Amino acid sequence: MAPPRVSAQDREASTAYALRREEATTLALTTDELDAARTAMAAVMAEPLFETLGPGEKRYLASSAAWVEVRAGRYEAAAGFYRDAVRMDPGDPDDWHRLSMVEDILGHHDASIDALLRILESWPELYNGMSAGHVLALVRHLPRESDKRLELMLTLFESNWKPGEEAASTLWYELALTLVEREERERAQHVVDNVFWPDPLIRMQADRRFDGLLATDPTLVGDRLDVLVEGLASMAADNPRNLYTEHERMDAMLAAGRSTEVVAIAEDIVARIDGEDPRRPVYHDGDDLNATLAILSTALRREGRLDEAEAALRRASGLPEAGEPNITQRLSLASWYNARMRPAEAIAMADGLGVMAEAPDKAWRDAVLLHAAIIEGRSDDAMRLLDRLRAVADGNEALLMRALLRIGDVDEAAALYVRRLQDPRLRGDALLLAQRSLEPTPLPGELETEQRMDAMLARPDVLAAIDAVGRVQDYPVW
Repeated sequence: MAPPRVSAQDREASTAYALRREEATTLALTTDELDAARTAMAAVMAEPLFETLGPGEKRYLASSAAWVEVRAGRYEAAAGFYRDAVRMDPGDPDDWHRLSMVEDILGHHDASIDALLRILESWPELYNGMSAGHVLALVRHLPRESDKRLELMLTLFESNWKPGEEAASTLWYELALTLVEREERERAQHVVDNVFWPDPLIRMQADRRFDGLLATDPTLVGDRLDVLVEGLASMAADNPRNLYTEHERMDAMLAAGRSTEVVAIAEDIVARIDGEDPRRPVYHDGDDLNATLAILSTALRREGRLDEAEAALRRASGLPEAGEPNITQRLSLASWYNARMRPAEAIAMADGLGVMAEAPDKAWRDAVLLHAAIIEGRSDDAMRLLDRLRAVADGNEALLMRALLRIGDVDEAAALYVRRLQDPRLRGDALLLAQRSLEPTPLPGELETEQRMDAMLARPDVLAAIDAVGRVQDYPVW
């Protein structure tokens, strides 16, 4: 049977509609004029010709509309469009990943993990493409007794997710702890043996729940760190155009105290990117230069080159972060300004984070503004900001505790710290804080807070609370 004939009028209408769709999606994906983009997308999706499109074309329009809402901070609307997109055409893993992220932001953690599990089931070869930050946040948000949470972690562990990366060791720590709490110590032992980054290892050594699963001698951390640095150096050599691998290697080297070498590596990377031919980029992911500069800033700080460290962080704060407005380095720079007793600059940098800022970013901003208020002697403003931090204390306990130390309330800070030790969910980070490791000399704006932190950790009630669940040791790592 011959296909039905299409009239010239119908072809013209179809062509005109295709042009309108292209204009709308270009607006949705590229412009900051979000109201105009939203109006254009709604118009093309409301036209009768929308129903004549194939599933893939419908999905693309719904996904583009969702991206407008994400950038506007309208996550309920974004989730609705992403749900429509995967219903119209479930064959795009990026939409499942974005749906997972939005569902997590909305607090729909089971739906978020279902979307990730769908990716692992349908596209197992893409497991390493999952956002480490999203996976770790989702694992923190889900209750520890969640079977889906355990399924996700076990699936990624068995896939050797992100080998050598810090995110993997952090996830394996969570997996090992979950197995310990479920009294599956033999399985936990296998997971513990695959943790190589210092912080997760130190958390486990300090925590009596892990006794018998790894040696408590601090030299274990240094030994595994040496193996890690060597392995990452080999990976970097095998992937010379992968900037992300270089970042992991430099972070591990910083932990090992090799800041002079990191400065040389990072400065070479920056020079090569600055001098590259845009048609032949040096790195596949050279748009992550902001992360290189942040690492360079840390290394320069440890070398005592403070003005150069600030310059690197300032440049990093002006670059996009993973293609989005930069929040992490802006807040890091604001914290730096406070540490150097320049609160006005801290306030200017912390204000106006934009709609992409999520709840943890806003809590960090309030902590920065509180610090600035204290430096400027604005005690009423500081107390108002402290109340805001108290209101969002769940998940931001470390920020709140440090804010309490800043205002001089060591008693309340100590009480909060003891509660963190007693809470099985928060114990690992609390024990990590008590360990003694290498640190740069505090900057002027941090000195008093660090002294109060030391005094808090030396209190008899705090020491007793630590001893009830863990131990404190000295570590020759940063």
